[in-house]
Amino acid sequence: MNEKELREELNKNVRIAKLFQAWMIDMTTGMHVGDFLIRNGFTHVAIYGYGLLGKALYSVLVSEGIEDLYVIDRDDQKWDWHSNAMFYKPQDIANMEHVDAVIITPITYSDDIYKMLASFFTCPIFLLEDLV
Repeated sequence: MNEKELREELNKNVRIAKLFQAWMIDMTTGMHVGDFLIRNGFTHVAIYGYGLLGKALYSVLVSEGIEDLYVIDRDDQKWDWHSNAMFYKPQDIANMEHVDAVIITPITYSDDIYKMLASFFTCPIFLLEDLV
């Protein structure tokens, strides 16, 4: 990695750490992403990205009562076949059943991801960063 790539990776990791910190503070004060989703009628939720943040979000949402979860990730090596989620590659999202909301978990390229998802979904699309 060159210096620019190292700086970008460091910035990404700092943003992820800050997001986790804010998320944990929210959870300890009773603010839960799952509560927000249920309160707004979002029970069929798609998570875009199944890296560190996506896996954490999946576990939290399951524990908070969101049972109809879909996961979208281009890397099927990340897929967790032991979960109850339905996994899709981005090119297959047109085949997804009813989705009430989509949550984008990647910190980088979220604008491009949002635009791509908005071309397929009419439901609300949230950035995880904005929900915590």
